Amino acid sequence: VLQKSIQARLGAITFDRGEGYVFVGGGDGTIYTNRAQPEVVGRNVWDLTDEDGVKVIQELIKASHRPGGGYVKYKWTSPRSGQVEDKLSFARGVHDWGWFVGAGTNLKDVEAIIASNQTEQTKNLFNRIGLVIGFSILLICAQWILARNFSASLDQDIRVLRESFWDADRAGKRIDEEGLRFLEFEDIAESANHMLDERASSEQRFQKLFEESGDAALLLRDGIIVECN
Repeated sequence: VLQKSIQARLGAITFDRGEGYVFVGGGDGTIYTNRAQPEVVGRNVWDLTDEDGVKVIQELIKASHRPGGGYVKYKWTSPRSGQVEDKLSFARGVHDWGWFVGAGTNLKDVEAIIASNQTEQTKNLFNRIGLVIGFSILLICAQWILARNFSASLDQDIRVLRESFWDADRAGKRIDEEGLRFLEFEDIAESANHMLDERASSEQRFQKLFEESGDAALLLRDGIIVECN
């Protein structure tokens, strides 16, 4: 669920006046998000090859395994023109999940900028691509940390409840509701404490009746006499 949520968030990211987008894929070649070509989402396109013979997905995965990520040049259908054009993409790996996250730009746009001697704009364009990928990786890391902390808190509450129920069963000890972080577990603890109070009250009434009984009585537990009047 967490990974699906992150994929949706990344797939919604755009840049370069909405023409740039983030794509996410798995190490086996399965595409998880692709805003420009949603028909490939969920498909394994490991062997996808452009008209120049470039194994696009395989090269992007290779680039994602380089330290800090890497660039790949290939031919891809432009979402703006619908024509196959040269594209340069940057890919970086999210190795804990076996993902590669990428974004790119059509080289036709870059060449137009260069032709106009606007080298600063070219630099800014690639800086934006790097920032988009960096932001995407940070988003993934932040969500992963939140999920890990949530899981740790959940495990701690379950452990506290388990140990408290054990103490309650063996010694009648009340559960510490303030030591729990989740309201649902606090409700469970409150109900358990109420049952403990009821049991203690019943035991006291039984003990009083036992002590006031005029007849001889023995209280057995597991075949052993534990009380007599």
